[in-house]
Amino acid sequence: MEEIRIGGGPRDRRIGFIALAVSLVVATAFGGWAWFAGDPVTAHDARPVAAIVMAAVLFGALYIAFLAFGYTVLSASHLRTRSPALRRSVPWSEISAVELHSRTGRGSTTWMVRVRRKSGRSFIVPGTRLGSSEGAASARLVIEERWAHVTGERPSDPAAEAG
Repeated sequence: MEEIRIGGGPRDRRIGFIALAVSLVVATAFGGWAWFAGDPVTAHDARPVAAIVMAAVLFGALYIAFLAFGYTVLSASHLRTRSPALRRSVPWSEISAVELHSRTGRGSTTWMVRVRRKSGRSFIVPGTRLGSSEGAASARLVIEERWAHVTGERPSDPAAEAG
């Protein structure tokens, strides 16, 4: 059985590199300006503000990199995820559910696939965070098909459970 890779394609990496570069340039430019803009005579030091803004911009850049560079590999025995900060390998037998999850904020909705383990813990699958429900739903179906094929278990239907 061949491996299936979800996310982390060339387009995602290109967007991530551009966002990371722009964020670093903005953080450096603002930080340099604010760091040296303080007036030692009147004691109006802009360094704390510069540090806070630089930290916020760098946090945003790292978050974008996490989204752009993360991917998931579906193998015959495991679901393996990789992102810049985390690697995870979960045997198919430890998975209890694959869910479609949405998060709304700032006028847009982001869709993602969440895997729930039999221990009760869950995690977002890298490479499945998308702006459309159709794309996330197709990623969910691919994961569910591989899970059902390997374990022989049928995925639970959230619509049937809710009703």
